[in-house]
Amino acid sequence: MERADERAAIPQGVIRLAERSTTNGSGYEEVPIGDLIRGIAEDASTLVRKELDLAKQEVTEGIKGRAIGLGMLAGAAILGIIALTFVGSTIAYALDNVMPAWLSRLIVTLLYLGGAAGVAVAGTKAMKRGSLTAETARETMKEDVRWAKEQLTR
Repeated sequence: MERADERAAIPQGVIRLAERSTTNGSGYEEVPIGDLIRGIAEDASTLVRKELDLAKQEVTEGIKGRAIGLGMLAGAAILGIIALTFVGSTIAYALDNVMPAWLSRLIVTLLYLGGAAGVAVAGTKAMKRGSLTAETARETMKEDVRWAKEQLTR
């Protein structure tokens, strides 16, 4: 039972090397130091490649989210300009019946400014979604470095 627990604690690359090695009669497998270091280096290289792939994926997703946000903002701006032109004219003409024309135009202008502020806030929130930094990859790379250091000190 202890033997299985010891094997479970050994990284995969080291197990592969240990299976090819010889036994010294004490029940423990002898693995040359050079093979162990080579195995750790191969595993570390694979980990670094995978971490870089993860970092690329995270950054790509962040950029994609921002691009979608920008597209949505552009679409909202175009539709908003068209709609507000008609709505503003309608409101201004309706207010002309109860107040001076200059005051009705001022009210419509203030409504436009409020709408523009709302769209700007929504666009800013959309731009903040998704990170352009690879936080997950950075953390796992730190863990990988700690693991490699532990393996070399054994």
